[in-house]
Amino acid sequence: MKPQLLFPFFFLFFNALCAQINYEKGYFIDAQGNRQECWIKNVDWRNTPQNFQFKLKKRGQTLSADATNTREFSIYKQAKYQQAQVKIDRSSDMLNDLDTVPDPRFTNETLFLHTLVEGKASLYLYRKGNLSRYFYKTPDAIIAQLVHKRYFVSSGKVAQNIQYRQQLWRDVKCDSTTILDINAMKYERKALVNYFLKYNQCAGSPLVNYDKLGESKLFNLSLRPGWMQSSLYVHNDSQFKRTIDFGSGQHFRLGLEAAFTLPFNQNKWAITLEPTYQAFKASQPYDQNQEVRVNYRSVEIPVGLRYHLYLNNQTSIFANAAAVIDIAAGSGIDFDISEDLNFNSNPSLALGLGLKFNKYSLELRRGMKRQVMKNYNYWDSEYKSFSLVLGYQFF
Repeated sequence: MKPQLLFPFFFLFFNALCAQINYEKGYFIDAQGNRQECWIKNVDWRNTPQNFQFKLKKRGQTLSADATNTREFSIYKQAKYQQAQVKIDRSSDMLNDLDTVPDPRFTNETLFLHTLVEGKASLYLYRKGNLSRYFYKTPDAIIAQLVHKRYFVSSGKVAQNIQYRQQLWRDVKCDSTTILDINAMKYERKALVNYFLKYNQCAGSPLVNYDKLGESKLFNLSLRPGWMQSSLYVHNDSQFKRTIDFGSGQHFRLGLEAAFTLPFNQNKWAITLEPTYQAFKASQPYDQNQEVRVNYRSVEIPVGLRYHLYLNNQTSIFANAAAVIDIAAGSGIDFDISEDLNFNSNPSLALGLGLKFNKYSLELRRGMKRQVMKNYNYWDSEYKSFSLVLGYQFF
């Protein structure tokens, strides 16, 4: 295997990066109430957007709209955003910047709100940075904020305005709702979504759980066997100036990867953790009258960041970079006559490019230079690897 094999993957990756289309089928309703089918650029907004880009035809001109001229827009089976003229409290919830008054400081704004639950009682979210505000609507009232505010009191302690519980008890309550249910209610997405779902079911109302539509599996496990080509070069920089080149050799590797998908930007980013066992053995003549052997067995623990380019629902190209922590077990260099040397590694870097289809993946990975003899003053080393890694996602 040669590192030059990475070049076609780099070419394919960057061509896909330039050509990737993020426009998906959806619709919007303009200020006059006209509904328009279109293709909307899906950036999987973490912050609630104030505008969006769309095309009337998939390969047509890119246009834009915002909350001042659009009543709502939606990407089918994924997300819906509702325009609303609301009073919103933007008081900070950060501990070092809390207000000293309990009442919300409302401002009148025209915003898009992310629809979480739609039914007889609907739940919405506005999020920007660390600010999260929940809104609700019932048949008898316009959209209003569910009020929750943390603030400092005179003693320097933190108190809470929990008016949202009174609002729910007054406006979003069915016969089976108890005061204990309300008092246990947290101002959090999961808790509020579940509450509105139960209310609409209790009220016999048709509902749409947009929060569930936007869900995806954020954690998976993959078995990652593969083949490695490794090389080791060591050098003694003392007065003896000894150099040993063990050349390169091929060996098996076996890893188990845990991938944590980040819940934004269409799930393109993931944090990976992949404990991997590898073993490299080689020998070389030394000083004409003895042989020197290397036995390098270790568990590598790459902790990395991965980016996916989705070609379709089943296929993606990915690139990743990882910091590699190496735990050598009983590894080192064995001399026939001289004193043996033990391995202890510095962290290193690994870069990879791959292709994933459904549950299967193939990756080419380059392990950059690693110092495996950091405990010795006069010995320097250079360990490198190149891997072909197969993957099967079983969870």
